[in-house]
Amino acid sequence: MSDELEATVNYSEVQAVAERCLQDGAFTLIETAAQATAQRVAQTFGVEVKVAKPAASRSARSVSATYRLGWAT
Repeated sequence: MSDELEATVNYSEVQAVAERCLQDGAFTLIETAAQATAQRVAQTFGVEVKVAKPAASRSARSVSATYRLGWAT
């Protein structure tokens, strides 16, 4: 682990890749959207992606799916 600025990820670049993926895809399942986004971002950065859907359930504030690439489970 490094505390150097050069070792960080440019989060605006990550966000742009994720947004393009979600806009380009026609996803039925939130899990599929999370997986596709993680795969696209991971090609450049390595990733854990969590996609949340607010107000998807009456009994919860939101539902979410998390997809990890390159992480030990």
